[in-house]
Amino acid sequence: MTALHRSVFLVSLPFVILSFLLPGYGRATGADVLRIGLFFSAFFLMTVLLRPVIGWGIERYGRRPCHLAGPGVYAATWAAFAFIDTPAGVMGARAGQGVASSLLWLAAYTITAGVAGQSAGASSAAFR
Repeated sequence: MTALHRSVFLVSLPFVILSFLLPGYGRATGADVLRIGLFFSAFFLMTVLLRPVIGWGIERYGRRPCHLAGPGVYAATWAAFAFIDTPAGVMGARAGQGVASSLLWLAAYTITAGVAGQSAGASSAAFR
């Protein structure tokens, strides 16, 4: 479980900083107040819309590939922020972070549920 805790912590830490910096970053790209609000909404909208699809993917391909894809997509979106200079680019990156969030958190929830349902000695089977 420590690998699960570590990955969730490392992915969640930058969001504290992003919550404070995103409005200023949006202004620097020329976004108005409405678009800055949409930056926050795009993340949550993608998270909600993709949960059924990601759930199907977890059932079909397993928890581990989806859990590993989450931080990979997060890394790509964080790297994209270094090159984005338009509000549409920020919107796309935030939507990508919503995809990554769905991948990471749904897989983490199912891994945790699998471990909780097993004895302590068989917890490694939860990664399938």
